[in-house]
Amino acid sequence: MEQLELQPDAALQEKIAFWTQKRASFTAIAVTLYVIGAACLIGIPAVAAVSAAGNIAQFGVIGFLCCLVFVAIATGLLVYINMSMPRDVAGYVKYRRDDISGFGIQGETTGARFARAYLGSHGPICFIVYILLSFTTHAWHLTWLVFLIDAALVNAVRSFFGDGKENNDHE
Repeated sequence: MEQLELQPDAALQEKIAFWTQKRASFTAIAVTLYVIGAACLIGIPAVAAVSAAGNIAQFGVIGFLCCLVFVAIATGLLVYINMSMPRDVAGYVKYRRDDISGFGIQGETTGARFARAYLGSHGPICFIVYILLSFTTHAWHLTWLVFLIDAALVNAVRSFFGDGKENNDHE
């Protein structure tokens, strides 16, 4: 039997368009704040090192604290926009993946569970590894490669454990 899909009325469609645009704007602002935070983390100690302005370790701490402030603001924006969206609109606003909790990985094998756990937590893990490596080695010019390695690992996990469908994040 074929399922009927109900279309929202004109007023709800207008509300959906408004919230979709608002969500996109807030997400863009949050991503920009994340990038500014990373730039502070790397840039403030680098400027101190180049200009011989003083103790580089102190500037590293200042850069880290600035990064945390920008990350907190960006995360707050994302939480706000998702929590303030009206319930009648939330079901219509498209997310990038159909199944956010499963990441497109089916099955209950140990590998599939590990893949879902990794994909759900790789961002914070990558950031923590980056911070630990950077502050212990002071090789800021090299440790940013952790993010490239993380991206490669994410794609490898998705390719290996994926459900065989193309990953179309640009829809």
